[in-house]
Amino acid sequence: MPLADVRYQTNAHRQVQRALSQGRMAHAYIFHGPDGVGKEMFACALAQLLLCDEPVDMSPAESSDVDIATDVDMHAIRQGCGKCQECVSVSHSAHPDIHLIYRQLIREHPDTTLRKRKALELGVDVVRHFIVEQAAFTPLRGQVKVFIVREADRMTIAAQNALLKTLEEPPGATHIILLTTDLTRLLPTTLSRCQVLPFDPLPDAFVRRTLSETQPNLPQDQADWYARMAGGSIGTAAKACSDHQYDMNNQLIDQLVTLNAQNSSRIALAWIDEAKKLSSRFRQRDPDISESEATRRGLLLLIKLTATWYSDILHLLAEDEAGLTNKHRHNELLQICRHSQIDHTIDAIHRCNLAEFHLQRNANTQLSIETLINDLARLSEGKPAISVA
Repeated sequence: MPLADVRYQTNAHRQVQRALSQGRMAHAYIFHGPDGVGKEMFACALAQLLLCDEPVDMSPAESSDVDIATDVDMHAIRQGCGKCQECVSVSHSAHPDIHLIYRQLIREHPDTTLRKRKALELGVDVVRHFIVEQAAFTPLRGQVKVFIVREADRMTIAAQNALLKTLEEPPGATHIILLTTDLTRLLPTTLSRCQVLPFDPLPDAFVRRTLSETQPNLPQDQADWYARMAGGSIGTAAKACSDHQYDMNNQLIDQLVTLNAQNSSRIALAWIDEAKKLSSRFRQRDPDISESEATRRGLLLLIKLTATWYSDILHLLAEDEAGLTNKHRHNELLQICRHSQIDHTIDAIHRCNLAEFHLQRNANTQLSIETLINDLARLSEGKPAISVA
């Protein structure tokens, strides 16, 4: 994939093109930003460029990305030619000098004992064998070697420490690109040895258009909702669509609209049942996580959707209809706003954040959800929440 095909990441393009023009490419980068915005695509396209026999310069005006084409700081976009043997190998994911590193590689470790481990984190054994040891060898075919590390923020402390020397003094032909969504999980020593390139959320219109192209049978109102919910991430929108979150969200809103003290227990149980259904889908994508962890992730998704609903109420109370996510439920939002108070709505969002905080720290799932639902029921009736904030 050519670099210019990575859309709406002008800042990353600008920094890389400037480094290329000055001959000052860093040996270690951190591509930081939300999932599904093009970090891995950009890393693979950059690897293709670094390995290409005859890189080409493309005029920004030739790019389909308006942001790139109008960037006066960029006179040309250097990228792989796409035709040489190196580029063809990269495009087929078959180049021996590009190493894609991910936590599930533990199952390919030469030590048969280690292969039996769960790949919950990116561990030290994967980093030592698949990065540190491989970086010591010269490239097999190209001019450089490129290591692209998925979910780098899931590296254990031991794994990061094992990588430090390679990051600080890599062999001259080695480039390491760490992909992350959470910089706070990387050690300061790791951060200090890398150049950080931020990646931005994608425009909603682009996410919607891409989703509609890949899901041509998806109704437009659903595509609109998935794009608004995705936070600028094509990957998030695609996963949400495959999980039928639009229908689930509508069911959730129906419950919130009718929530009261009498039906709160029933709704709490319905949430837990829904989370268990979601857990089976999450475990299909990531078999290494436990059933309880997958259920917890399902509950976190329900809480996120709930917080979005109350955020919509707050937007409408502030007469900001442009900020609505659930525009297709506008009538219900208007009815609720007639008897809603701003301070209670803010408290409802706070209660969602508090429940998320507890669940992320392995609190009892059923107790956390029952407490949240009870609090939301009281707030919906104009009463103060009971639980301690």
